[in-house]
Amino acid sequence: MSKPSPKAILFAVVTFVAASALPGIALAKQGGNGRNHGSGSSGNTSDAQGGGPPACRDLEGSIDQLQSMLNSLNTQIATINANVNTINSNTNNLSARIDAINASITTMNTTLNTFTTRFDSIESSLDVLSEDIADIKATLDTEGVNAVQASVDVNTTACASGAAQCGSTAVPNSTNQNPVALNILVTDGSTPITNLSSSNFLFNVPFTPNGQPMTFAACTSGDTGCGSGTFFVNSGNGAYQIWVSPGANWVPGTYAGLLTVNTPSGSTMQQVDFTILP
Repeated sequence: MSKPSPKAILFAVVTFVAASALPGIALAKQGGNGRNHGSGSSGNTSDAQGGGPPACRDLEGSIDQLQSMLNSLNTQIATINANVNTINSNTNNLSARIDAINASITTMNTTLNTFTTRFDSIESSLDVLSEDIADIKATLDTEGVNAVQASVDVNTTACASGAAQCGSTAVPNSTNQNPVALNILVTDGSTPITNLSSSNFLFNVPFTPNGQPMTFAACTSGDTGCGSGTFFVNSGNGAYQIWVSPGANWVPGTYAGLLTVNTPSGSTMQQVDFTILP
């Protein structure tokens, strides 16, 4: 009997290994003693330990390495799958939180829209109220309530007390042109008007004892009957004092005068009556 060639033996082993490795991708090692019989020139029988020829052992080692690589790859794939599952879980949680935030934003927008509507309504109501207040103020101004007002007190005896604004200490009478003092309080409603000058006041006397209208002017230094000092006093609290004198000697009797006060807030007219003694 002829000895099989190494190529034939390798082919047989590879075929056997391939067939046995397909189901589990694993090849069981052969153990124990292996005995090879062959005829040779000496007719000796040889014993060999191991799993066959070197080529078979190399192939078996390569399959073991491949199996180990596959096992490692399976472990890595399992780890990756676990990480992916964790990421998916976190993504789902984040998505749920985003949905909750979006719902809260929607609720806030609805609330803000409600507030905006209410603010618009309040603003509209305030506009109407402002118009009503303006109408009421206009009506009150027309009726003289909470408008510019002036109250006047005439002092006809100030010169007798030695006032510097008088040319002498005589009271105003038919023998002189000594001035009288007009003490005036000017207000806008209950608020004093404090920024007026003498040009804001006009004093006329349409009714005199002799029936001749007279125009009174504030005294200045050198005017007949007027002395010196301050002829227009602004006390700073809405109270004013003006010293006025006639253009001729006084005519004894009652004078019905008219004081006009012009202010930045409006104008007012006040009747002023006083009597000059003989």
